[in-house]
Amino acid sequence: MQDNWKVRPNLTLDYGIRFSLLKPWYEKQDQISSFVPAVFDPKQEVTLYRPTLVNGVRLAVNPLTGQTAPAALIGAIVPGSGNVSNGMVTPANSGSFGLTRGLIRDRGVQYGPRFGLAWTPAGPAGNTVVRMGGGVFYERIQGNMIFNQINFPPGLLTPKIYYGNLNDIARSPGTLFPLAAGGLSTEGKLPTVYNFNFTVQRQLPGNMLLDVGYVGTQTRHGLAREPFNEPGFGAAWLPQNQDPTRSVTATTVLGDNALPVDLYRPDPGYVGVGVAVAQSGLGAGGFLSTYGSSANYNALQVGLNRRVARSLMFGLTYTWSKAMGTDTDYQFVGNPLNHRRADYGLLTLDRTQDFVFNYSYNLPNVSKKVAALDNPAARLILDHWQVTGITSFMSGAPIAVGSTAGSQLSAIGGYAVQGVSGATLNRRITGNEGWSPRPVLSCNPNLDRGDRKLSAFINTSCFHPAAVGSTGMDSVVRPIRGPGIENWDMSIFKNVPFGEGEARYLQLRLEFYNVWNHTQWSFLNVTPTFDAAGNITNLAGTPGGGRFGFGALNTVRTTAGAGGPRQIQLAVKFYF
Repeated sequence: MQDNWKVRPNLTLDYGIRFSLLKPWYEKQDQISSFVPAVFDPKQEVTLYRPTLVNGVRLAVNPLTGQTAPAALIGAIVPGSGNVSNGMVTPANSGSFGLTRGLIRDRGVQYGPRFGLAWTPAGPAGNTVVRMGGGVFYERIQGNMIFNQINFPPGLLTPKIYYGNLNDIARSPGTLFPLAAGGLSTEGKLPTVYNFNFTVQRQLPGNMLLDVGYVGTQTRHGLAREPFNEPGFGAAWLPQNQDPTRSVTATTVLGDNALPVDLYRPDPGYVGVGVAVAQSGLGAGGFLSTYGSSANYNALQVGLNRRVARSLMFGLTYTWSKAMGTDTDYQFVGNPLNHRRADYGLLTLDRTQDFVFNYSYNLPNVSKKVAALDNPAARLILDHWQVTGITSFMSGAPIAVGSTAGSQLSAIGGYAVQGVSGATLNRRITGNEGWSPRPVLSCNPNLDRGDRKLSAFINTSCFHPAAVGSTGMDSVVRPIRGPGIENWDMSIFKNVPFGEGEARYLQLRLEFYNVWNHTQWSFLNVTPTFDAAGNITNLAGTPGGGRFGFGALNTVRTTAGAGGPRQIQLAVKFYF
């Protein structure tokens, strides 16, 4: 429902409301399943084989019977012990829990009011216009959340067979290890965007139009991946979680002798995020897709445009903005202790400054300026030339420590220590095998433009290892600002008219992308390696770092028109 009201000759209002009915997704064959914490029954927990020593030999033991088995079964589910699909809801039983076929609740009708205003303070003939508007917008969650649920039990079980042979495969039930499970949080909220703007538009001399405005958005109920089966920070240090078959030596560090992590997770029989990602990718489970993501965008936007006059047209746009939030996209996995405190910060889409200049200029026809050249041959060669171009300057993207080019999906990761693997480092510092510490920052790592070098784009002296007891919050989530873009695209056109007038013509086009062929860097090495004393050992130019060590630029843009290498394109177009 929408209405337009011309209150006065110089004041117009637009207002209305949209009623949205966005029914939950579902899978046509009802093959999906979802883990619901409230449905998990401790009385139906499975039992896992635990480690034991028998005559100095490490074996697996069934805690229910005391029977031993080969060590390969340590961490496996004891057959017949509990429900291997404990806590899982399927379309067949979703109604019992007040859920739809899509395993979430139906939110019903959503109301999206809209409002807009246009006002010319000096009257209808004035040169200044004030505009403002706002609205509420709803959207479905994306289908990947549903597609992932086909991979969960009871629809998918992956038993393993040990010490058998091909003849036994059909008859062997195999052994189940903790399964990858996850799902959608049941409340089924809809991602919501609150959009608002305020703009002043002014007609200037010389056929120019100036726009200055504020644009903002607030996003709520976006998708967020919340780990549900992490053992907690410090869990690897607890006495009850130590492996009795491991001996303490002079080099043993707290956390080194922890049991396999699946033996002390909150919900036995299921893996956590780190294990699921390592085994099968980010869709594998270990988390619930909730609706707790939030973001905000605020921007000053300026535009200056000159309409075609005396063969010249150009446009200038400048944006000064900030985009902050908790989740870069649906694949980001939030900190299990305090997602908002740990992960709220600059989003990967943030670009503080963005300047674009576009232009089109029809060069004067020489034959009309010089009488001696007013002949068919000269007109064919010298007349009807056009130059166009787009020049852009943009700030770089915020980057998380430990991330790689094109992949900043998770806060898991950060730094390395010589001779210590990721899982071992996590157990020693955070006490949570699946969660890495972030480095401690002693200063702003972003250097001024004039101080940056290929081998030292950031201030590497700012980074230090976290102390034991870290909960992965020792620094902001994306403290590094990556390389920006400076790009020049230019084109030269030659128009050859056919017949009377200029309605029909052949256009020869010579187009240059990154015409000056400037090297445009897109990423750098953001993973420091420390020694036991806390010194960085992989700096660029050192034996441990080489040419592309920590802090050095290491990735070049390759996309034409976005800072890639210079590309030249020839084309012919016919207009009629």
